Amino acid sequence: MAALLGNIEEFIGSRDLRKNLTKILKELQEEKETIVVTSQGKPAGVLLPVEEYIALLETIQDLHDKNLLESIAAARREIEEGKGITAREYLAKRKKREGRTSPKRVA
Repeated sequence: MAALLGNIEEFIGSRDLRKNLTKILKELQEEKETIVVTSQGKPAGVLLPVEEYIALLETIQDLHDKNLLESIAAARREIEEGKGITAREYLAKRKKREGRTSPKRVA
């Protein structure tokens, strides 16, 4: 757990959180950073922006999708066997399939 918390720069004590909740929530929305809430100097909870929470839920949902996980594992095996293609090759094939020879330009 300590290694995962090493990337987090914001820590706040539970007492300070209670005193400054409105201000802290506003900062959380503006700065989009995760905040670890401590109690007696030890991590006790985490505050994170709603977008981050939703992204975590979507990731967890994906991790429960057996078909997706099997597809990822198969793709990894192909890459290890040298059967994969580069992103550039994929994009070239895709353009060819769509009948385009150059990227679309937005005016």
